[in-house]
Amino acid sequence: MPEQSRALHSHPVKKQGYPRIMYTLHRSVVQSGREDKAGQFQCPLTRYASWGAKNYFFKNEFVLNIIVHLKYVRLINLITIHTLFFMRKTICLFLFSLLLAQSDAQTFANVKVRYPYQLLFSTARDKVNQFCIPSLVTTSKGTLIAVVDARIDKPGDAPNNIDLMMRRSVDNGKTWSEIKTIVDFPGKNAAADASMVVDRYTGLIWLAYDRCEANPQGQMGRIITTELIYSKDDGLTWSKPLKLDHLIKNKKFWLQNAPGRGLYTTTGIIVFPMYAIEGEFNYPVRKQTVLVYSTNHGNSWSLSNPVGDNNVEAQIANLMGGKILCNMRRPDGEGYRQVSTTSDLGQTWTPVYTDSVLIDPGCMGSLLDWHTNERALILFSNPADTLMRRNLVLRASKNEGKTWYKTISIHPGWAAYSCMTQLANGNIGMLYEADHRRALLYIEIPYKDLL
Repeated sequence: MPEQSRALHSHPVKKQGYPRIMYTLHRSVVQSGREDKAGQFQCPLTRYASWGAKNYFFKNEFVLNIIVHLKYVRLINLITIHTLFFMRKTICLFLFSLLLAQSDAQTFANVKVRYPYQLLFSTARDKVNQFCIPSLVTTSKGTLIAVVDARIDKPGDAPNNIDLMMRRSVDNGKTWSEIKTIVDFPGKNAAADASMVVDRYTGLIWLAYDRCEANPQGQMGRIITTELIYSKDDGLTWSKPLKLDHLIKNKKFWLQNAPGRGLYTTTGIIVFPMYAIEGEFNYPVRKQTVLVYSTNHGNSWSLSNPVGDNNVEAQIANLMGGKILCNMRRPDGEGYRQVSTTSDLGQTWTPVYTDSVLIDPGCMGSLLDWHTNERALILFSNPADTLMRRNLVLRASKNEGKTWYKTISIHPGWAAYSCMTQLANGNIGMLYEADHRRALLYIEIPYKDLL
């Protein structure tokens, strides 16, 4: 059953006999929303229409009492179900504003961030409506490159005016260049969901992203294709786009990029995690993780077999013996990450399992294989909460992600997508969303904190 239909028929509002008005409002939220692939809608209230957020919405006693008491207001008896249907967005916006007023709607300024931070991208300072979805790498020369989605005019996914913007640091993150737009399409056509890989042999920096063309005949008003660009000069300039349409020719699915980072394997292969969607985005037949890879430094590209069922926005890391670890986001509200490994570039996969330690509200997470001559760790960061995007943590594993021996609290307030990189000095650089996507913060985590 599609995710939204399953939520409608299995939600405790219906099962436990709560007032009919609650179920009507809940149904309106589900049916009226237009989710993007990050589990968010295209209007301010709508994050709460994802399954995990709906769970919170109706479990929250403050909001619950408001809805229950609405039943006993005489005016409600004069409003027909049809009127409620047409007023659903106004009602939900009102309830949403009350929820935010008494929840953790904090700015990063009054949240106790564990490490000193730099405000790399700011909606107020940089005159962009919303910054989100970070990608961060360290080049062969030690340069840091940070790329993010810049939603210029309004929040929300495509169709929207979304550009890819970049900042660089040549001194290990101490100072940063001015913001530069590296991909920009006209009108409501978008470039979004960047991920990067550094080819350690050639020095080229590869960047994959979704190209979203506004089209009323497309899925959710857009047609998505995946493209690649590369830089030969440490991110100063970028190539023209390379299309990957040939990978899905005669296929029943289309590809979307998994934002964050790709991988350069120990055997010299460039790998990007993506996901294949068959059917409608919100009512898919399936969503599965795939790998797009090049064994010849970008001269040609291949597609792996899929893994999982309803998995999106995976991140990958190197393991011993040439294996690849794949850590996948699940639909909102399931509460945990899922994991699989491959030893043959995704031609075969180990059985997918749920990591019950890695709680997750339905959000992109970052995965990194950190190593020195003496040690090798797998690092993972995400919002450690089953319901809401908050409480960003960093976890460390000594046994390739089987168990997690250390957890560091990074940002206890609202935080979402993050991306990590290993710095030239061995420390960990992290770029992450804060303040409800009004800011992206950069921090440096001493590697000694992981030991």
